[in-house]
Amino acid sequence: IIRVVITKLSGGTEEISATFTVGSLVLTPSSISEAMIKGSTRAITVQVSSPGQLTDVTASNVPSWASVTPSSGITSPGSFSILLDTSTVPVGSTVTAAVTFTSSLSGLSVSLPLSLQALDSGGSTDATLMVSGNADRSSAVPLAGAVLQDTSYVFLGNDGDVDVAAFYLNKPTTGSADQTEKHGPFDFAGTASNGNSGPWDLSSANDGTNIIRVVITKLSGGTEEISATFTVGSLVLTPSSISEAMIKGSTRAITVQVSSPG
Repeated sequence: IIRVVITKLSGGTEEISATFTVGSLVLTPSSISEAMIKGSTRAITVQVSSPGQLTDVTASNVPSWASVTPSSGITSPGSFSILLDTSTVPVGSTVTAAVTFTSSLSGLSVSLPLSLQALDSGGSTDATLMVSGNADRSSAVPLAGAVLQDTSYVFLGNDGDVDVAAFYLNKPTTGSADQTEKHGPFDFAGTASNGNSGPWDLSSANDGTNIIRVVITKLSGGTEEISATFTVGSLVLTPSSISEAMIKGSTRAITVQVSSPG
């Protein structure tokens, strides 16, 4: 609020004020990109927050292949659901849009970019276990053959034909899963509310060789099992450091032992 005390030419004083908002609407996730089997649908929850409490946020510019629930009267902080529908999207095509969310009272506005690709029923992408050192899954590499030393982010890549993913660490798939993900992204350690991959601190893994198996229930029908074998640990040097005081001109050979998990 800004208040102004006015000294008037006609005499006396008067006070006026105006209340306003500084900030913006924030959506989590801030964008949505999905590859799905033709004819399938997927509902995604989006969190909305703002500098103050709002109850009048309305969605506009919603494409024909998506719907927003509720589309008006959205409360901030709160959430809404976006339903993506591939039934009208040609196989192999990718459609894009930007849904706008606006508060009629504060004037705050934000856009949510959408991208949707329709895949054929054969599942033109093959799910793969991937690992990244970053929560946003950037710079990911295949988990198979990887050596993990610190907190890691394990997830399914190429998940366009995945409906449900059940993860099993170092055990057969006949028992209880360590993690079951019923919508993408499919993260081994769960997915954070902001859409980031959950951190895995490696405490449940063995030093040395490990294997994660995933039983996938496919959108196109049926199930599939994939797996990746990887190593947890690091190179160890003994001694771990060398410090010597020697006569000028002399030499000394020191043997260092090196070991690793595998």
